[in-house]
Amino acid sequence: MIFEELQSFAADMEGAKAPLPERSEDEFVRHNPGVPVGQRRPLDRELYEWRKSFLGQPALLFLHVACNVILRRGFQTEHYWSIFERLWTEQSAYMREVVNAKWLASACDTIMDCSPSEKERALAGIGAIMIKTVKLYETEIYLGDGYKRPVAAENYVPKDMFDGMHTFNIGFGDVMINFRDRLARLTAETTPASVVSQEVFNRLSYQYDTAISRFRSCHTYPDTLW
Repeated sequence: MIFEELQSFAADMEGAKAPLPERSEDEFVRHNPGVPVGQRRPLDRELYEWRKSFLGQPALLFLHVACNVILRRGFQTEHYWSIFERLWTEQSAYMREVVNAKWLASACDTIMDCSPSEKERALAGIGAIMIKTVKLYETEIYLGDGYKRPVAAENYVPKDMFDGMHTFNIGFGDVMINFRDRLARLTAETTPASVVSQEVFNRLSYQYDTAISRFRSCHTYPDTLW
């Protein structure tokens, strides 16, 4: 099973810097033919699909990806949070060298969702908003047909940008609604910082002509509208 492989990587993180070997699907995935199309994929299948995209790369990278995916699913959170923390403490120099911006952003989101430390959640929020802001503005540059004119949602085609990042999914992307929800949890208690942070988000999203409000104006999928 794929979870047993993850445990072996966690037990020997130095050894897990070796390339991830190829394995057959039958070794890792419990087939679930009765799962209807359109429902969320079983966790082992989702992990296996991610695993295929990291073949030949350090196994430690896949362990990091798996921790992010598993923690977002709320599966054995205490156990996988401890592995995630070890990756970023025991292997911090190596992780900074090999993890691309896409998964740095994901790590920030995971810390915001899962860390028991309020300070850590706040620091991760700074990292998250930095990269999400750049993602939105760079998307306008990559896809826009002029200043402050993002491409229409129906004409959107995703493009790779830099360091593993791809353009914001115009019309349906969940980047900003997920950030809004994380910010709401972080600012649930009324303090000067929480009031100021929420007001900044509200003005950038709803009041002023910014990349955030422009992408919101052409958002077509109600479940991810912020």
